[in-house]
Amino acid sequence: MKKILSFFRILLIGSLWTFLFLIIASLWMGHFWNFNILSAEHWEKIRYFWTHGGVIKQQRDLMFSLNILILPFIWVYVWRKLLKINYLNVLLWPINAYNNWALKRLKKEAQRIVLRNIQPSAKEEDALKAKIAAIKPQPPQAKQEIRGSLSSQIAMHKNENK
Repeated sequence: MKKILSFFRILLIGSLWTFLFLIIASLWMGHFWNFNILSAEHWEKIRYFWTHGGVIKQQRDLMFSLNILILPFIWVYVWRKLLKINYLNVLLWPINAYNNWALKRLKKEAQRIVLRNIQPSAKEEDALKAKIAAIKPQPPQAKQEIRGSLSSQIAMHKNENK
């Protein structure tokens, strides 16, 4: 299942990148050389130029040729780089950036407190000891006392019902 998901991820990123790359490359080539890489007619003109002994005479023609040769390598290189990106981190970046900003702000506002220098006073210690003593549970009563009190209560309750 993991291989299938990985394959779909590669296809999705590849198709989106190819679409974007074709648009960018078409605009680039169209702007500088008036060449549409998606047009069969323009490729036919280049084939005709080369089959009839065309020669690269100007720098402009050389740059055009280099661009046509390097475009596929750029396409593959960027595709591989895009596959290595963790897109969950990209999507969650605004939240992480805000959290980091808030933490930095709170750290600046907090004052440093050294606990080893703070010693409780005698009054506070006595108050704490009294509270702890009040919270402590009472020791359990003897079994015989509990049984005796229960039996006397039951007997009284029976006498009241008669």
